Amino acid sequence: MNFPSTNTLVTSFLMLFLDIFVFYIANIIYKKKYFRLLFWLHTFFFILIFIAFRTKWIDFSMTFKSYFATLAITLYFCKPFILFSYWIGSMMDFSKKIVRKLIKKPNYTPEEKQSRREFLAKTAVFTSVLPFGIMTYGMSMGAYDYRVIHQKLKIPNLPKKFNGMKIGQISDLHVGSFWDSIAPRRGLELLLQQKPNIIFVTGDLVNAETKEVKPHIEWLQKIKAELGVYSILGNHDYGDYKRWNSDTEKRQNLLDLYTVQKNLGWNLLVDSTKYINIENEKLAVMGVGNWGSSSYFPKYGRLPETYEITEKNCVKLLLTHDPTHFNAQVTSYKDIAVSFSGHTHGMQLGVDFKNFKWSPAQYIYEQWAGLYQKNTQQIYVNRGFGFSNVFPARLGVLPEITIFELES
Repeated sequence: MNFPSTNTLVTSFLMLFLDIFVFYIANIIYKKKYFRLLFWLHTFFFILIFIAFRTKWIDFSMTFKSYFATLAITLYFCKPFILFSYWIGSMMDFSKKIVRKLIKKPNYTPEEKQSRREFLAKTAVFTSVLPFGIMTYGMSMGAYDYRVIHQKLKIPNLPKKFNGMKIGQISDLHVGSFWDSIAPRRGLELLLQQKPNIIFVTGDLVNAETKEVKPHIEWLQKIKAELGVYSILGNHDYGDYKRWNSDTEKRQNLLDLYTVQKNLGWNLLVDSTKYINIENEKLAVMGVGNWGSSSYFPKYGRLPETYEITEKNCVKLLLTHDPTHFNAQVTSYKDIAVSFSGHTHGMQLGVDFKNFKWSPAQYIYEQWAGLYQKNTQQIYVNRGFGFSNVFPARLGVLPEITIFELES
């Protein structure tokens, strides 16, 4: 049995610490023994399941993981608001107490103090309604509020036949997170309405295993484009986040994903290159396996080998799931004009306007959403079409469909 990591233990202690203070506040209002029992059972349940999930003591089903994550994140997102509200009220009461002493007014009676404490506790608990509403919106509406982003993409030496061509990009579908197949169809319709000539799907089709795709085959097979659909694998696609009975079973899962994408009519690029030809003019689309600079994410991609087999006189577009690959390796190959990535989801949380964007993702990734340029090379990071089953909501950073128009 695996021992919990330091991060898991620290997070568990923070959850317990938070619950102790929330219990103190709630107990001012609810003094019944059954409430105390239920509260500490709830704390024990969430912390135990969290540790079991992180250490893989139990191989939970994806459905259970999704429901548990939804409930846990909602609750622990709301609880800090209770503490903050009660703390503000207590500081105001403390200030009033000092003022009363200075002006020599009599102190509050015990009954008045108790009444005030109950008022502050009730106000604090009521304060959690707002973040609960925000989370509910993020899960029910924000997660499926697809937006189309139009992006001009200037590429030096672009062949004339490709000038004005439209490329559509979607990334991080995480189809195992969708509770039904109706909502994502709306996003698909928006993509197809743009009539892109080419479509890129830049990794993380699933959360952990290929069988997640089965309920969504009908709408996935409609993702088609005149000059083809080109896809790559993301870190979730390899089956690394599930406990398998054997290496053979895990390998078969990956082969099944290859088969699924082939049957969908997609060109899956696994450290390989395909060429798009129009009247003797050519564009190289390179695709590599997942490669992340962080030790937490796998380094399966083989860019040096892929580059070597690619024609040197072609304009090169690279599909690579993790944007940290760009600074770590891609910029060493100066004639790779544009990289197309995803992975970050924009952390599914933040402020994302045309002229201003902020997300916790920016403290982890140098390139986390939108178009970036380093010398003559560019990278575009798609915010993702789907959402993680660990955080099944989007707050401020909405699901994205990108439409590029190529310019020479």
